[in-house]
Amino acid sequence: MDASTDKIEAMKDFYTELWQRLEGYVDKGLITEFEKCSIKAMCDKVAEALEFNFDNVQKGIGEIMRGQILEYEAKRIAREAAEKARKEVEEKVKKDKEKARKDVERIHIEAITNMISFGVPKDKILSKYSSELYEEALKLIEEDEKSLKKN
Repeated sequence: MDASTDKIEAMKDFYTELWQRLEGYVDKGLITEFEKCSIKAMCDKVAEALEFNFDNVQKGIGEIMRGQILEYEAKRIAREAAEKARKEVEEKVKKDKEKARKDVERIHIEAITNMISFGVPKDKILSKYSSELYEEALKLIEEDEKSLKKN
């Protein structure tokens, strides 16, 4: 027995609208991807049950379901690629920030070293720079003096 073409078209329209709404709900965070897939699985069961009674239901609903499955896979692959790219960018940004931090620290130590060599008072230097950087600059000066004495 066949269901009427009008009913099949109405069912296809309903399924299409349902998938669009569910995608919207996932995008808005109202439901999870898992919940959307669970609803799809239940709808698949309903479509399977209708198949037993109507021969052309599978053809009509199958077109929608296959499209949704392919679209879901494409979105999943795109999401995974985007997540991988996001993680790579985060890691690169983290490394770049650390390098920039070290570069700034090196420049500050160099500035402190120059100030010490030009006789700028310690309290003036510490008003702008941390005591840790000041100590690093002193160590660097001592190392430079030791290496000059060896040569």
